[in-house]
Amino acid sequence: MIRIGIVGTENSHAMAFAKYFNLPEEATGKVPYEDIRVTAVMGSAESAAAVVEKTGVEKICQTAEEMAELVDAVMVVDQKGSAHYAHAMPFVEKGMPIFVDKPFTSSVAQSRELYDQMMLHGCKVMGGSGMKYASGILETGEMVRKFREEGIFVSASMNFIMVMDSDHDGIWFYAPHLVEMALAAFGWDPKAVQAVRTGKSMLVTLQYEEDAVALHFNRDGLKYNTTLYTTKDYYCVDTGIDIFNVFNDYAREAGYFAEMLLGRKEPLDEKTLLRPGEVVAAIERSLQSGMLEQI
Repeated sequence: MIRIGIVGTENSHAMAFAKYFNLPEEATGKVPYEDIRVTAVMGSAESAAAVVEKTGVEKICQTAEEMAELVDAVMVVDQKGSAHYAHAMPFVEKGMPIFVDKPFTSSVAQSRELYDQMMLHGCKVMGGSGMKYASGILETGEMVRKFREEGIFVSASMNFIMVMDSDHDGIWFYAPHLVEMALAAFGWDPKAVQAVRTGKSMLVTLQYEEDAVALHFNRDGLKYNTTLYTTKDYYCVDTGIDIFNVFNDYAREAGYFAEMLLGRKEPLDEKTLLRPGEVVAAIERSLQSGMLEQI
């Protein structure tokens, strides 16, 4: 049995991940992985107790050091990315497989230090936003690669709901979702960004070597979609994210982590883990300077 600990029960992701691993699926009556279970959690007393009550987790831990003695792998899912480094390190120092939710941290320098420590201790790492695995994002990525190969791709736009002034490290709480979706679809090597805020919304131009993508962070909305523009036509793609039922997105991401734990899927690489934070940091600088900022 692989025992997973979850740190950060204040986040809705903690409940979703614990349900995914511990509760039978309605369609099959079975848990997705018989040999993987969330056995310990850590967070505020109220939220941790709720996860235990609803998912059958066995233990509430008071410190990461206590949990590290009881589990084989960990998922760090604090609402604030600025808490991830401190909460992850006790597990990193033991070389445990680890999942770190979005954002990896809320600092480019701290993310680099955390990743380097993970590699030093031989950790296998998964994490970030589960939205990058949505069916429409994968479809968009295939279309973009095809259009670029044909030399007909011009630009694109993509939207996502965003709370600009979150109490959880500002734009670092929501921005990583759309940033990771865009990077997964259009490539992990953008060169620069320019951001403009209007009231509760934000428009970001993500610039690549040969083209650019407009990212629309909207305060309100019901559907997420992407529009691709080519020299021949334009194409609208539903991202495959259901705003009223995001459990499938959590399940997809938890499944990736499970497959990594079982040795059937490779850990995420350095670029996939760190580039989103570099882009968010550039967006933050651009909001302050009003200028194009290099990534």
